[in-house]
Amino acid sequence: MASQPPPQFLISEILPADIPSMIPVYNSAFKDDYLTNFTLPRAAITDTEWTRWLSHRISLSLKKPNCRNYKIFDTSTGEMAGHCRLQIPYVFSDEERREMEERDKREEEQAKREGRHKIWPTGSNLEVVELKFGALDEMKKKYVDEGEDYICQLLAIDRLYQRKGLGSMLLKHVLDMADAEGRKVYIEATDAGWPLYKKLGFEDIDIIEIDVSKWGGDRIGTNKIMMRQPKKS
Repeated sequence: MASQPPPQFLISEILPADIPSMIPVYNSAFKDDYLTNFTLPRAAITDTEWTRWLSHRISLSLKKPNCRNYKIFDTSTGEMAGHCRLQIPYVFSDEERREMEERDKREEEQAKREGRHKIWPTGSNLEVVELKFGALDEMKKKYVDEGEDYICQLLAIDRLYQRKGLGSMLLKHVLDMADAEGRKVYIEATDAGWPLYKKLGFEDIDIIEIDVSKWGGDRIGTNKIMMRQPKKS
């Protein structure tokens, strides 16, 4: 059973300067995730390409008006223990939509010049990527009202800091925001994350199942789709 987090751990918003510290946390948290190892096989992606891709992906999320990024860190050492990304309810203005479209066009043109995929790192298994993220996109369309609901897009806790109550502490920070506004929270759970989400009040509403036997998998890969109703204080 996870213990209560020691008092020296604090939560704050992520800044661009935090990006290099976020990458090893992400790598540690998802090292053994079954589906991730088929969508983004590290043996096929160079360290340089991985760092470029993940740094760019995080940087983009920091610029989005509908995203909030938080870190939990040890004040005694300054080390980052974990981070999360939250999509908040947001209605984009026409100007913001035009800016996003222009940015996406620039991104696509740059990727084409560099001979890489416009979204995913070179070495990704694009077949499995399409199977997994195509299914997840359909689930979001089915269950989420992006103008009303919160989406917890990512929760990553470094293995060195797991089972200390830090995942709960970080996620509760997000859930308290949703509860204060009376909003539901949607999350896509890995096998490792599911018990924590269940403990914090999320309920299973659906599941995606991906057959990866073609790529050497010995079982079906799954992500559970979960939703949490707002709690009254």
